Order: sequence, then C-alpha cells, then structure tokens
Amino acid sequence: MQTSKNLGGVQWRLSEHTCALSDAERHLAHVFECDGKWTAFDATHAARTRKELDEVGVFDSFEDARCAVEALFVSRAMPAVRTARA
Repeated sequence: MQTSKNLGGVQWRLSEHTCALSDAERHLAHVFECDGKWTAFDATHAARTRKELDEVGVFDSFEDARCAVEALFVSRAMPAVRTARA
C-alpha cells in the first residue's frame, strides 16, 4: 500500500481499489472501488444498524470520495481516541 499526502498526522493509505484515511491510532474512513464507483465509509461511527460502517456516499471518482471524507472530518472535531483501561 502506498502513502499519499500527510494531513497533519492523518494520511491516506492508497492501493488500487481500497484506500484508508488513518492516523497513528485508528482508521478514520475507508473508500472502496467497485464496478467503477467509489464508496466512502466513516470508520469512526457505526451505521444505525450497528453492524456496518456509516456510509458517506457513492462517487464517480476517488478524488470526489476523498474530498467528501475530508470535508466530513473538517466539519466536525476529530473523533476522540478511546483507550482501554487496565
């Protein structure tokens, strides 16, 4: 997997059909290519069913999906890191 630009400790990790926005602690979002469309998911929140990730949307290009994911995280404070307690 190749790494793209750094967004202040948060960066995209890229491959041909699957990409992840992550920091040192967690994956924040995933973008998958399937049948020529890119589907973006917020990996920090479960969907209403709690059995899947919250879908951001389906886009024609990775760039559109990337911009939507980045806008989502800019529009709200970055989610807090949850740590296990001993």
